[in-house]
Amino acid sequence: RAVLRKPVSAEHQIVAVDSAGDRTVILYDNGDFQLLELADSESAFPLAKYSRPKDFTRWNGIKILGKRVVIYGDDGVEIVGFHKSGPRKLGAQERQAVGAIAAVMPYDDGLILASSRGLLTIDSSGGNLRRLLRRPVKGLDRVKDSLVFTDGESVFISNLALLGHQQIEKKVELGYEFAPYRVVGFGHSAAVLGKGGVVVIDLANPKQPKIVS
Repeated sequence: RAVLRKPVSAEHQIVAVDSAGDRTVILYDNGDFQLLELADSESAFPLAKYSRPKDFTRWNGIKILGKRVVIYGDDGVEIVGFHKSGPRKLGAQERQAVGAIAAVMPYDDGLILASSRGLLTIDSSGGNLRRLLRRPVKGLDRVKDSLVFTDGESVFISNLALLGHQQIEKKVELGYEFAPYRVVGFGHSAAVLGKGGVVVIDLANPKQPKIVS
């Protein structure tokens, strides 16, 4: 059987979505987002709405991280928590400090940012900014204990301990023609999306990555 939920009308242009369990967030082009519950197979139930001040900032990514939602894009990153009174900004880092953000992921008690200024870390409240790597990063994800990221030409495999010494474990060259721009981790593998297609890399042994398709 196929179940078709009733459509959710969008107030603005939708630029990104993310889901975790029965919760989904919808990010609009003005930086506002809506949190929906999808437990009812017939319809989506609105739980909360976050409205940002009207400005010229640009946001193109959103991620649910436990009880927080992170929005990010060309103008930095913003962390939002939920209280009885509704969504509330917990912290932020602007473009001047972190550059344009292409991806975020949780690690320990904070976040790792894939940025035009490199790999950066911030804590759960958006503070304690630290740079792990200066090379611009366009895509990032985690495969088991390894961080997998790309600079638009190659794919790098490393971990926090090595990056603390400005080192990587392995490098897989894909080239500017393939132009990798996004990494999606699953199981022991990573799918790397590029303008030239998709490459799947087996990372069961991070020291010996294998392109399998």
